[in-house]
Amino acid sequence: MRHLFIAFSLSIGVSQVITGTVYDGATGEPLPGATVRIQGTPIGTLTDEQGNFSLPLKERLPVFLIVTYVGYDTAKVPVSSLKPLRIPLGEREVLQQAVEIVEIRISQKQQESPLTIETMDALAVRDSPSPDFYENLANLKGVDITTASLGFKIINTRGFNSTRPVRTLQIVDGMDNQAPGLNFSLGNFVGASELDIQSVELIVGAQSALYGPNAFNGVILMNLKDPFLHSGTSVSFKVGNRDLLEAAFRFAQPVGKSERFAFRLSGSFMQARDWPAENDAPTTQSLVDRDNPGGYDAVNRYGDENPDPRSNNYDNSDYSRFFFPGLGIYHRTGYWEKELVDYTVRSFKLSTGLYYRLNPELRLEYSANLGTGTTVYQGDNRYSIRDILFFQHKAEVKGKDFYIRAYHTTEDAGKSYDIVFTALLLQNYVKPSPRWALDYQAAFIPYSQAIRQDPEFPSSFVNNPNFSAQYQNILNKYRDSLIIWHQRARAFADSPGNTFFCDTCRSRLEPGTPEFNAVFQRIISNPSFLGGGSRFVDNSSLIHLQGGHELKFADRFVLNWGGNYRKYLPRSYGTIFADTLKDPSRPELGYNRITLYEWGVFAHLESRWLPQDRLRVGAALRADVQQNYVRERNLLQRFSPERLQRALRYNFIYSPALTVAYNVARFHTLRMAYTSALRYPTLQDQYLYYNVGRAILLGNPKGMGNIIPLENLYDFLATGDMRLLEPIFVSGVRPERLRTLEVGYKGIWKDQLFIDAGYFFSWYWDFLGFRLVSTIPDLTTGRPVQIYRLSANASDIVTTQGLAVGLSYYFAKKYTLSGSYTWAILNKGGSWMNEIARFGNQLFGRRVFREIPPHDDPIIPAFNTPPHKYNLGLNAHDLIIPLGGRDLRYIGFTLTWRWVHGFWFEGSPQFTGYVPSYGTLDGQLSWRPAATPSVTYKVGGTNLIGRRFFQAYGAPYIGRLVYGGIWIDIL
Repeated sequence: MRHLFIAFSLSIGVSQVITGTVYDGATGEPLPGATVRIQGTPIGTLTDEQGNFSLPLKERLPVFLIVTYVGYDTAKVPVSSLKPLRIPLGEREVLQQAVEIVEIRISQKQQESPLTIETMDALAVRDSPSPDFYENLANLKGVDITTASLGFKIINTRGFNSTRPVRTLQIVDGMDNQAPGLNFSLGNFVGASELDIQSVELIVGAQSALYGPNAFNGVILMNLKDPFLHSGTSVSFKVGNRDLLEAAFRFAQPVGKSERFAFRLSGSFMQARDWPAENDAPTTQSLVDRDNPGGYDAVNRYGDENPDPRSNNYDNSDYSRFFFPGLGIYHRTGYWEKELVDYTVRSFKLSTGLYYRLNPELRLEYSANLGTGTTVYQGDNRYSIRDILFFQHKAEVKGKDFYIRAYHTTEDAGKSYDIVFTALLLQNYVKPSPRWALDYQAAFIPYSQAIRQDPEFPSSFVNNPNFSAQYQNILNKYRDSLIIWHQRARAFADSPGNTFFCDTCRSRLEPGTPEFNAVFQRIISNPSFLGGGSRFVDNSSLIHLQGGHELKFADRFVLNWGGNYRKYLPRSYGTIFADTLKDPSRPELGYNRITLYEWGVFAHLESRWLPQDRLRVGAALRADVQQNYVRERNLLQRFSPERLQRALRYNFIYSPALTVAYNVARFHTLRMAYTSALRYPTLQDQYLYYNVGRAILLGNPKGMGNIIPLENLYDFLATGDMRLLEPIFVSGVRPERLRTLEVGYKGIWKDQLFIDAGYFFSWYWDFLGFRLVSTIPDLTTGRPVQIYRLSANASDIVTTQGLAVGLSYYFAKKYTLSGSYTWAILNKGGSWMNEIARFGNQLFGRRVFREIPPHDDPIIPAFNTPPHKYNLGLNAHDLIIPLGGRDLRYIGFTLTWRWVHGFWFEGSPQFTGYVPSYGTLDGQLSWRPAATPSVTYKVGGTNLIGRRFFQAYGAPYIGRLVYGGIWIDIL
């Protein structure tokens, strides 16, 4: 039998049958594998190779058929007789498809939107060459991706491409996907299952006026499939190299003839072997290269850093080189990351939803998402994320013109630990670093004396202008011996050494030995840094409430207004934040509690003018408040107009937006947008207290004094200039603000070529970054200095600009050739903008425009964005390929080439350096047999050319990943 009937209740003796054909409304070609279902019943079928179907009918006429097909609009067909039906389906418009921006207060076609919007529909998700569709977002113009590990990928737009993406908001099914304590989105590591994705929309640029704080450089919306429209069962399986194994399922079904109630259940499991981080190049902070006999500071080897530059640097003065020749700079024996991490990646996601329609325009929803897994994450350090648990649940009421939503997010860091800090604790367990340095020095002194006795060694360094050249000549003479002598000194320093000076010192723990494993497990299981542990605890949560309402009036105006409230409840018990013990000597008193709330209100007015609504104008304003930036409190207790005026001025931060879109002609739109964004200092910016070994990372809510810039410390150690020890004060962090001006064009030429081009210029005020500082050296006691990475704001205006151009050419009905180019830079000074400002000031005869000063601010902006990148792609679907006397149906493929220019990556002190240029080729080939149209086979791969590259300094090299999979769609 060629027809597939899937029904849960069929009675023998059914005499009525609905028959028909489903075909492409544009080409007339039959659509095999289309789903046809009788509304309100579980009775359905799939069309055969000629697009034909037949359905048993036991209900009375009339009934409705629901017809769906991947890549086509859903059709609802009334049936009043048993005559054969011909049902045309319209293909979803690939060019300029209509995009509904969920709860963004506007609803416009993508080509008419004044905002920069990139989209992936369900078909594009399935056709993604990468095993994880989320990675395919990197093929959209203006999008940057950072792979911290195989399981953790970060998407950013328009610069400041941090591995901790605090400037891009990610929303899954209406819920912010950020981890409450870590303060950044978890990507798709614990996000949505591929089978449950209806579409992914990326709204680029400053969007706080529409989405609130943190919608700074972009918003990623993952919209899940509606169970009323997308019912049935879907399963998929993937296997690949690196031991990749993935399985996913989705089951959704309306219940009852009236279809008032529906439910959805989906989930996935993924396991693979991660890319190892094994970059052995010297870090940018290393004072020597890999040829130094005393070792060097390698990128992915930890514990070989210089925690105190005075203890192991005998090359910073003529005095040291004269009395300790050959000792130079030496580094402690560190541990490679692969010796400290289990590179097995696991991810488990489970999502469910209950939906009830009170009437066609009012519905109630409850959904819950659970995610857990193990991977490696890179932030200020590298972290082994083990058994993290992420849970969200949401209740929502949706009406025709309003919505009310509440959700709660909790996280549990599980058994996660800091990889870099673990290496330092392993070393300190056997011997403190200052003692190790002294042992190394003591072991090397006899060899230094041998060099000094050489007749060619300079007799003095005082008033000897040739001392440096003479010193280098003698080192070259003993080059081979220096290597052996340093190996001997290292062996002694790695041993217990002289027990007279340290009776608790032990030999270095060798990876893989029982002693190493026992100490390693004890360290990563202990959440107390003071107690010698590297595990961090994070049981933080957040509560979020929001709502919106739409008003239409005067036929051409639409007003959307609403607000939201959010409360953070961080709980790290002193392992991440400053929620430490109230009294370490009396732990029964408990921990300091931190809470942080914020709320905001918004209004967005849209109007349409001119014939055919060719001109569309939108204006929006949002006002936000955060707990630590409220100046006027308790207004109702001591109300006065003056206090109200101060509250409106100082308590709120305002985010305006103005958008204009003008249709020059049909399918040709010019757009302009002035948008703004707000980013409050995160929990980490305000309350962080985290020891990463070579520095303590500090939040900065109130400011910090009696410190010096880190570069002053290094210069003082090299020169002894006391003027470099003049203390400074760094003010407490303030909210960061952004204004962006954007212009663009979108158009279709000759019904085949789609062009989307845009330019933006952005101004950042009070840009949030960090400064590297240290305590002032104690010259009397010689106590080691403490280095801090302190949250801080830039005093100068930071500006960026960029250009993005995308082209899509549709030919031969089913083929698409696409390409894009993106240019983005961080402006170090005002340059040509200052020329415009000066011209304007001369024109007006007074200072109207402010010039942008050159950037000499010590803030570290971490732009981390390539100046140039481009994508090229070719794809097709549902191809019919002649093969001898029989056609091969239905074939699809995707090929994508992505090239990224090299750029400077600024992360933590350990992970700052240059990311070289790279290019990568991704592809996939799919086959949906005509005989089994519900089954799709697919093979694909990323980085098919196999040339390894990395996307963040300190992150692993990415190699080739190939896989094969099967997708099965059942009614």
